Amino acid sequence: MTVPAWLKGATPALTLLGLAALALGALTLSAPAPSKSPEPPPPLAISGTEAAPGTHAPRLRLYGAVETRQHSTLRAQVTADIRAIHVAPGQRVAAGAVLLTLDDREAQLTLARAEAALKAAKARRALLETTARALQERAAEEAGLLALAERRWTRTQHLHGQGMLSDSERDSVESALREARLRHSQNQESVDRIPFQQAELDAAVADAAAQRALAQRDRDSHVVRAPFPGPVESLAVGLGERVSGGAPLLTLSDESALEVCRYRGFRRGMR
Repeated sequence: MTVPAWLKGATPALTLLGLAALALGALTLSAPAPSKSPEPPPPLAISGTEAAPGTHAPRLRLYGAVETRQHSTLRAQVTADIRAIHVAPGQRVAAGAVLLTLDDREAQLTLARAEAALKAAKARRALLETTARALQERAAEEAGLLALAERRWTRTQHLHGQGMLSDSERDSVESALREARLRHSQNQESVDRIPFQQAELDAAVADAAAQRALAQRDRDSHVVRAPFPGPVESLAVGLGERVSGGAPLLTLSDESALEVCRYRGFRRGMR
């Protein structure tokens, strides 16, 4: 290493100090440039709420499953073909909504026959009422004729006792009296049977009305309606399929019986 001229003649201590300064300068010049320091992270955004005095209540948010415990399987009440399906699985329906329609042509014929039987029973009862009025009028007339025949018979007996009438004339009046009594008895018997005939026809009308009500119910049962609101879970029949009484048609969940069945967690807060 070449010693600079200004160090020549210097004291050993200064010479060492100068050499150290030169060596430090050489190391500084030969050292690599320092790397750029990373940028500091952006400042965190902090939001706050001004606290104010007041009354506060805790708020608890729960997470769970809402289910219903009532599931109804609707079944066919009659034997018929599926004519139309108005819902699909998963569809929510209102109470009274039409779900299925069954073929009701046979039920319509049965209802028509029941209505005809009811009209016939009512017609027979109306005819009996008309007949009863006529019989009562005839009975009243026969009662009058009987009273007249009895008065005539009384006079005839009196005249016959005085010898003013023959036996044949007396027998003729007596025969007329017997005929009047027989006619009156027959008419009165017919009148006496009227209440029983009316009761029988009233029962026939009531039975025909009940048969018509049953036929009406059977026809109405061909339209399946939702008994309560809720989703349709599943269908058990297809279009055109023939079902018998008691066969399952579909399953419906009762939306009015919803309840939370399982908790999955909770979150607490203040309100």
